Amino acid sequence: MKPRPTVGIISLGCAKNQVDSQMMADWLRADGFELAQAGKNADILLVNTCAFIESARQESDEAIREACDMKRKGRAMAVIVAGCLPQRYAGRIRIGYPDVDAFVGIDAADRIARIARAALSGRKAGQVADIPERPCRVFEKTGSGVVFSTGAYAYLKIADGCGRRCAFCAIPEIRGPLRSRSVSSLAREAQELINRGFREITLVAQDVTSFGRDKGEKRGLEKLLRTLDSLDGCFWIRVMYAHPAGVTVSLLETMASLKHVVRYLDVPIQHADPDVLARMGRANTAQDVISLPDRARRAMPDMALRTTCLVGHPGEDEKAFERLMDFVKIARFDHLGVFAYSPEEGTASASLPDRPPPEIAVERRNRLLALQTAIVREKQETLVNTGAVVLLERQDRSRRGTWLGRSFREAPEVDGWVRVSRTGPRAGPGDFTKVLYTGFEGCDMLAESTDRGD
Repeated sequence: MKPRPTVGIISLGCAKNQVDSQMMADWLRADGFELAQAGKNADILLVNTCAFIESARQESDEAIREACDMKRKGRAMAVIVAGCLPQRYAGRIRIGYPDVDAFVGIDAADRIARIARAALSGRKAGQVADIPERPCRVFEKTGSGVVFSTGAYAYLKIADGCGRRCAFCAIPEIRGPLRSRSVSSLAREAQELINRGFREITLVAQDVTSFGRDKGEKRGLEKLLRTLDSLDGCFWIRVMYAHPAGVTVSLLETMASLKHVVRYLDVPIQHADPDVLARMGRANTAQDVISLPDRARRAMPDMALRTTCLVGHPGEDEKAFERLMDFVKIARFDHLGVFAYSPEEGTASASLPDRPPPEIAVERRNRLLALQTAIVREKQETLVNTGAVVLLERQDRSRRGTWLGRSFREAPEVDGWVRVSRTGPRAGPGDFTKVLYTGFEGCDMLAESTDRGD
């Protein structure tokens, strides 16, 4: 019997890209390919790229060149580049990577098996390219498939593309307009994941709060949350990538009323200065941003809030930055990430005047992160000697007898861990356990299980 061709997948970027990689893995397996461990010998190396910002493009470039080097050394027969990088630079990407055998655009992902076989056929490198000009499709999962997860969670991608027009962001040009999946398809996929033992379903999209708007639904996310909450099983639902303008009182009240939805919300505010937000094309979010913490915690007093800020955008002077700092002091986010602005080709912000020097943007990023570190430390101190429920993920290799887990306050991959000791011999991944916080270390909480089994 002829051996099945193997594919090693290198998935870069965000959780949404990871879901795309999982779907391509499903299509490849259905067509007779076998998945190989990424970085090991494989007939094909598939690099699913990110091109959102410069650092992401650099990471993609390094991964592509490493894959091509493996091909030259005989450790692979072909290299395929998929995702945002070929989509964004379709007209010139083949020039930059002459050793790549095939390029796959976002809307061509379901044709990956055919493209892979063409890449193995011995055609000259670069001759296979399937990059539709503007993404307009949405892929519905048809069954249980590959999940690239390191724990008891799985991402559920509810939509693709974005209908917002932020001046600094290239995502709408790369990923296309908003396309929501059907509620019925998402419910089926979520139930299958729960049946397979995944205990957290993490909702992701470019903007989850816009879910259903392309179909004329104003409260599509609320409808989806109620549907998912009615599924059978013991599980959490977590909401990531919300837009400030979409975090309505109605949405918050819906989240508060549902037993499976955790008291956690990821809302990238970008900034808090009205003039900077206006230059970012987000003037309509100024009041939503300022009122967000109170609005959210009024609905759910124990809610954990994560946000992302962008500093150094054109028009941000020291006064505007101090206004952002003052707001973060008051808002007391549980988790906060910061990016230093870099101009993106084809975006409105790239041509705006009054951009702070890059070194000033980096200095402001560091100041904001230092402030957030102090806030997190104060929050950690208040948690010591209080209880929580933690979802166990995996054993802590650095500490014998300790498990790595997360409470409702920590999202997978982006927030810290809860390091749980004294769990008992029957503890396993996917278990929910009650704990008492005993201390903290860096970004992680330390805890002991209080419901140990024999």
